Amino acid sequence: MTSLVGFNGPKPYAVIIWILNGNQHAKTICYSEAEETQAIKRLHTSGDLYNRFDQAIIVRDNEIICDQKESKIGA
Repeated sequence: MTSLVGFNGPKPYAVIIWILNGNQHAKTICYSEAEETQAIKRLHTSGDLYNRFDQAIIVRDNEIICDQKESKIGA
């Protein structure tokens, strides 16, 4: 799990790392599966701030999951 320095609250369910052009640009801390699902939906929602990212890397306890937007042919 990603270490959260200076944070003494509840353990996160997941941390989402947002990737743009191969670089980490932001992260989102999720405290439930519902929060994670809601955040990932934003990656796939046109016009949403998070739709500009290429990929979301979801980090849970000992698991890493990658979610990428579908490539648009000719885009």
